[in-house]
Amino acid sequence: MRAVAVVCLVLALSASTAQAQRRPGVHGPRASEAARDAGPPGGRPVAVPPPVAGIERPCQAADHDGDGLDDCLESELLDVHAPVLQLNPRSADRFRPANVDWYLRRVGLLFHHNNCPDDEVAPSGSLTQHRLLTFRVGKRAGLPFCRNTGSFVRTEGGPWDQDEHFVLSPDQPSVREGSDDPADWIVYGHAYLNAINGVNLQYWFFYPFNDNLGSFNHEGDWESMTVRLRHDRSVDRVFFCQHGNCDISRRPDQMAWVGGHPVGFVADGSHATYPSAEDCNDAPVSAEAGGPNCVSADTQSLRWFTWRGGARGRVGLQGGGVVNVGERGAPLNGQLFIDYVGIWGERGETKVTSGPRTPSQQASWNLDRLGAGAS
Repeated sequence: MRAVAVVCLVLALSASTAQAQRRPGVHGPRASEAARDAGPPGGRPVAVPPPVAGIERPCQAADHDGDGLDDCLESELLDVHAPVLQLNPRSADRFRPANVDWYLRRVGLLFHHNNCPDDEVAPSGSLTQHRLLTFRVGKRAGLPFCRNTGSFVRTEGGPWDQDEHFVLSPDQPSVREGSDDPADWIVYGHAYLNAINGVNLQYWFFYPFNDNLGSFNHEGDWESMTVRLRHDRSVDRVFFCQHGNCDISRRPDQMAWVGGHPVGFVADGSHATYPSAEDCNDAPVSAEAGGPNCVSADTQSLRWFTWRGGARGRVGLQGGGVVNVGERGAPLNGQLFIDYVGIWGERGETKVTSGPRTPSQQASWNLDRLGAGAS
């Protein structure tokens, strides 16, 4: 039955796409964005986006990542609902977003052994996404000699070990501050069939540093949002994630939109995403250290439009766009990093103070996925 549902969904999506291609002009949320974008994103509900009637560019059927969806359609849907993120001023949060390639040019690769000195695997400035996946290191144990154990770990394929793993380590403290150029702020999109026979659109944001409460900070920071579509491509819910916890979600009429694009509020320092400034500021002390964590809704100049061309005619920051990364083991658009088995940023004394794992190896990567069970 699951296979039949998948086939039916793909046929329905393809038929809708073909119908859109026979009609001139732009259809769906983008056609009326300007009319609905009358003011800044706020905590109050605004007009709910209708189902997407079509997409702007024709898609050629291809499923290179093997997830049951046409790859071009995935990219188009990711653009249609890419979020607007409300950032904080530098005075409140000096740690800005960046992108994977920007980060790799500024970090080296280490291998952390359990009770043995770390190995330097690759010096800073030598890494690309392709090279990142080419390393193999033997585990060592037994102080004081730390002899090889005969077991090996690869950057592509692992296996993952909580105590012994690869670490991307920045060469300078200034790397933590991210990029001042919004064109460097690339969003990593992940689209897949969901448990309600629709499509989930997942958006991953990378920050080089998480400045959380007290000493509970760490290098490297992956945060995300997920838009859940029904079978007819209307929006069912939007999930807002905080450090991998995606328990906060809203129906479309319970949150703010800019056209067909959901608005998320980014907490200062931690970069967790919330559906409103109120939700962000009322977050428990255990998550956000209490106090005001998000700017008020009228700071239009700090709106990050994540999709290409999103800021055209609007006040805000134009990001570097959304790139469809594909699936683990079958990356798309050159985004090989999703197969890296290791952490982003130095290893701390605890999991809370260590860099996060690659998005494809986090539990929320398969949030509400068809066939994945409860998540």
